[in-house]
Amino acid sequence: MQRTAALAALAREYDEIFALVDDLAPEEWDAPSVRGDRSCRDVFAHIAATDEAVVRGSLVLGSLPGRDPERTREKSHARWRTRPLPELRGKAEVHAGRLVKLLWVASRVGWQLRLPTGYGRLGIGDLVVLRIHDLWIHNRDIAIAVGRPAPDPRRTAASLTWLSSAIPRRLGPPLRSFTGRRVCLRVGGGVSAAFAWEVGASGIELLSDQDAWSGPLVSDVRVTLDTETLVVCGTGREDPSTVRRDGRIEVEGDTAFGEAFVDALPSLA
Repeated sequence: MQRTAALAALAREYDEIFALVDDLAPEEWDAPSVRGDRSCRDVFAHIAATDEAVVRGSLVLGSLPGRDPERTREKSHARWRTRPLPELRGKAEVHAGRLVKLLWVASRVGWQLRLPTGYGRLGIGDLVVLRIHDLWIHNRDIAIAVGRPAPDPRRTAASLTWLSSAIPRRLGPPLRSFTGRRVCLRVGGGVSAAFAWEVGASGIELLSDQDAWSGPLVSDVRVTLDTETLVVCGTGREDPSTVRRDGRIEVEGDTAFGEAFVDALPSLA
């Protein structure tokens, strides 16, 4: 995903979620979200707290040795969720705007510039795309909770190239026992994206991020799912094994390897 297109997509995701919360009645802010353990206010406060942490560098500092990035985020979230709604909404937009500007400037220095974050060391491009998916899933959580139409998963499809680096970085440890095996993943649901990886002794290697499905590459297993299923499983919103049994994920070939790959998807979060 090109730098300009990715940053424009990030700005659009912010526009979408601000438009959604501006339409909420006061009582809807306290409605339980899809996750159940958090209200819509909590979800929105989490977005604002994350943006503030990135802008101020506290998320980076919290990722240094001896620090707990999750605790850093939770402390910030606790401060945000107790703010009056007008203040919460207004300051959230301020920090979102600052984050987009910060990423624009940083990306001009280097799109692949890697920074320590709560998600590990990420390039600017990876951080932008992660934020796109994160905003989309939170938009979906709130929309479903208050009976609004869920956002179109195809909005995030252009940023799926993030998978080419995310899978090797995040799924290597859970799949270490399948050294030498190859997996091909096809993401459908109105888009066309296919990737292929091989599990090696030192991690997962990307073999192809185009024509991986129809090309000559031989894989041990093929996994098919749509964009929304990928996002809800990759962010831990739904259990992959349950989704697989429901028929929303297809596994062809080496069943044991395919099921292990699918069950490891929440490691992307």
